[in-house]
Amino acid sequence: MWLKTAKLLPLVWWVCLSCLPQSFIANATELTAGFYFPPYQFSKAQFQYTQTLLAPEIELVPFYAAPSEQDSVLVAGYDNAYHLATHVKNAHELFAVVLGVNEQEGKKLEQLRCQAQKHCSSWVYINENASVERLRYLTDKIFADHNLVSVSKNLGLISRLSKEWPELQILSTNQAVEKEFELIKKASILGDVFVLLPDDELYDDATGRTVLQYLFQQKVISIGFSSGSYNAGAMLASYADYPNMLLTAKLKLLNHPAPEQTLFLNACYQDYYINEPLLSRIFGEQLANVVDFDSLYILADELNFNCNKKLQ
Repeated sequence: MWLKTAKLLPLVWWVCLSCLPQSFIANATELTAGFYFPPYQFSKAQFQYTQTLLAPEIELVPFYAAPSEQDSVLVAGYDNAYHLATHVKNAHELFAVVLGVNEQEGKKLEQLRCQAQKHCSSWVYINENASVERLRYLTDKIFADHNLVSVSKNLGLISRLSKEWPELQILSTNQAVEKEFELIKKASILGDVFVLLPDDELYDDATGRTVLQYLFQQKVISIGFSSGSYNAGAMLASYADYPNMLLTAKLKLLNHPAPEQTLFLNACYQDYYINEPLLSRIFGEQLANVVDFDSLYILADELNFNCNKKLQ
């Protein structure tokens, strides 16, 4: 898993009111939801910030590790979700939206809270990672004439992308006897734009930084999928920050009834990020001819505006 570091300035950092349905702006409170904190870990600053972003449609109240009248719960982060699943007796009955937890982590939480339960309510897990769709839109807009490459161990993802993203050549550890890093070296020779795909089995904190440093040395453009990959040295990235994840969570909380099955989602609202200092060291004054910053502003706005249709 990638290490999250300091908050970065995105290309589109404001909350886009035009991206929200008009009912979000005009309606009074429609739902009261609890915001879960483990005992002695309540954060007033985070609570008030989240409360402001969810108002007026959702009234946010504190939710503690005890049976509560609130059956809709918002949780931020794996540790808090783990504590909720293991310390709240009726966690299997609650409808929760969990922020910043990927599918692999979410499945562990599902086993913990649903074991030995005859009925287990569905939860919605929203992670910050870029959707494959967002990464593909980025490359189509900026790098349509480049050779796109990647490496992954996720055979299901490889099979799906061979149909959805045929322009991306993906090398897999099952296709050769070389070690993983040797495949990355091979990919950097075959292409000039390396797309890091969300693959926790392949990339962790240490290997991610090593891969990105190597790609930089080879002057291969790298595209990341998370804040961690961006901080580690990806030249461009797409991901959802906390406000963006909250926008997706807001729609899911208001979209009653709860889903029949637990969902693992990428936040629909995301922004594009450019690591201009790194790109400048490679392309110098030619950078403006390589990456059109303005086009990414426009693309991010368009994709975020269309999120409403997908999440309603």
